[in-house]
Amino acid sequence: MKNMIKKTDGTIDSFLNSKWITLWIFLLGMIVFTLGYRPEFICFQARFGLFAKEMLRNGVSFFPTTYGDPYPDYPSTSTILIWLVSLIPGKVTPLTAILPTAITSSLILVFTYKIAAIKDKMWGIYAILIALLTYDFMAESRSISLDQYSSLMTILCFYTVYSSNAMNKKLRLWLLPLFLIVGFAFRGPIGLVVPAVVIGGYYLWIGDYRKFMTTGILSIMLLALCFGTLLWVARMQGGEPFLKRVFEMQVGGRVGGHGRKPIYYYFLSGLTHYAVAYPLALLVMIYTFKDIIKKRDNILIFLGHLSIWMLIVVAGFTVASTKAMRYILPFAPAVFLMAAYIFINISSNVKLDKIKELFMWFCGALPVAAFFIGAGHLIYSVSKSYPFHWFYVLALILLGILFFVLKHIEKRWNENRHKNLAVLVIGCAAFIVLQIGFIEPIYYDTERTGLFVEKTISFTQQNDANIAFFRIPSDNEAIKFMVNLKTPINPKFTTEPSQLIQSSANICYIAQAKEFARLPHDIAKQMQVICEGKIGHKKCVAFIKTVKDISENEETR
Repeated sequence: MKNMIKKTDGTIDSFLNSKWITLWIFLLGMIVFTLGYRPEFICFQARFGLFAKEMLRNGVSFFPTTYGDPYPDYPSTSTILIWLVSLIPGKVTPLTAILPTAITSSLILVFTYKIAAIKDKMWGIYAILIALLTYDFMAESRSISLDQYSSLMTILCFYTVYSSNAMNKKLRLWLLPLFLIVGFAFRGPIGLVVPAVVIGGYYLWIGDYRKFMTTGILSIMLLALCFGTLLWVARMQGGEPFLKRVFEMQVGGRVGGHGRKPIYYYFLSGLTHYAVAYPLALLVMIYTFKDIIKKRDNILIFLGHLSIWMLIVVAGFTVASTKAMRYILPFAPAVFLMAAYIFINISSNVKLDKIKELFMWFCGALPVAAFFIGAGHLIYSVSKSYPFHWFYVLALILLGILFFVLKHIEKRWNENRHKNLAVLVIGCAAFIVLQIGFIEPIYYDTERTGLFVEKTISFTQQNDANIAFFRIPSDNEAIKFMVNLKTPINPKFTTEPSQLIQSSANICYIAQAKEFARLPHDIAKQMQVICEGKIGHKKCVAFIKTVKDISENEETR
C-alpha cells in the first residue's frame, strides 16, 4: 500500500512539475467551457448572436448593428472575434459565439496559475479548482461575456507588474499600455479603468509612489486618447446623434444614472453568485488581516495585493449607478487565489485550518448532494411531463462513479499528502457535472425561444405575412426572436392599439400575452391568435387581424 501511495505521489508531482502544465490547464478550460453547449441563443447571448449574424451579412463595422443600425453600448471587437470564428462553418452558431469567451476564460485560468506558481505551484492548482467550483465564473465562461475580456486584461496587468518585481523582468512593463488599450477595445472605458486601478493599487501597497503616479498619468492619457477615438468612429458610423448615444451609454448612463440596486449589492449578493470562492476569500482576508497590515513576509504582502485587487474592483463598481454581477468578474482571479490560501496557510492559522476542514467536507458531500438533486429533478420532470434529456441519466451515472472514487480515496489515501487535492478534484468534477448536466438544461428549457419562432415563421411563410412587434422594445424580446431566425427579416414596431386596426391582414404581430390581454375589447375581437409560446421566459402570442373584419370594411367602402 505504501509503495502504491508513493507511486501516486510521484505521478502527481511529475505532472505538477511538467513544463506542459499551463497547456493542460488551458485545454482543461476549453473542454469544460464548451462541453454540452446548447443549440439556441438565449438571454444575454441573443444580443451578441444577432450582432455577429448582421456582421456576417453586412460586413465589419466599428460598432455592431441591430436591424442595420449601429448599437451604442459596445465596440465591435468581441463581435469581430465571433465573426472570424463563424467564417469557418460559414454561419453563426452558439458554439462559434461562445468560443472566444471560452478561450479568454481558459487564459484566465492559465495566468491565475502562473501568478500563484511564482510562490507555490500547488497554490495555483488549488486556485484553478476553486475557480471551476465558482458558479458565476463558470456560467460566464460558458456564455458570451465581454467582462471576461476585462478580467483577462486585469490579470495580465497584475501578472506583468508582479512578475516584473518577483522575477526582475522590468521589460515586461512596456506591455501594460497594450493591455490597457486592448481592455478598452473590448469593454470601453471600464475595460481600461479596471486594470489601471488594479495596477495603481499594486504600486500603492508596496509604496512605489513614482510608478503609482506614472501609471495614473499614463492611464488617464490612454483613456482620453481611446475615448476620443471611440467618439470619432461613432460619429463616422452614425453621425452626431449616435455619438451622443455612445457617450450616454459609456459614461452618463453608468455614472450619473439612477441605479435600482442597493449599495451593498456586490458585497452580499456576491456571496452566492461567486460562491464558494468569494466567501472563502473574505474569511481568509478577515483572519489574516492583522498579519497582512504588518507585512511580515512576502506571502502576506502578496495577500495584501490580492485584498486590494478585490476591494478596488468591488468598491469601484459599487459607486457606479448600474450594477450587474458580471461587471465584477475582473476581481475573480484575486478571489480564487485568496480562497486557495487555506491550502497553503504557512502561518498555521487554526481558524483557517477549520475552514479548510469544513470546505473539504463540502467537497466530499458534493457528489452525493448533486446525485440526489439530479435524481429528484429527473423524477419530478417525468411526473410533470417536462422535457426529458438523455444526458440526465448520463450525469447521474457520472456522479455515481465520482461517489465511489471518493470513497476509495477516503479509505485508501489517508497517508497520501495529495488527498485534499484529490477530494477537491472530485468535488469540482461533481459540480461541473451538476451544472452542465442539470442546471444549464433546466435554465435553457425555461429561456428558449426557438419553438415559438418556428411556429410563427411557419405561419408567415404559408400565408405570405410579415412580422411586426406590438409593444415589444427592439432591444429586448425582439432580439431574442430575431437571433433565432434562419432568414433575416426587417420587422416593424408599433405601440398603439389603433394601429392594429389600420394594418393589413398580412401582418403577423407578436406581443407579450399580458399586453394582448390589455387590448380594448372592440380591438381584441378583431384579432385572431395564431400561436402561443415563449420568448425567453415571457409568455407571448402571435396574432393577425381577422379576414372577416377586412371583408366587412371592404363592403362598407
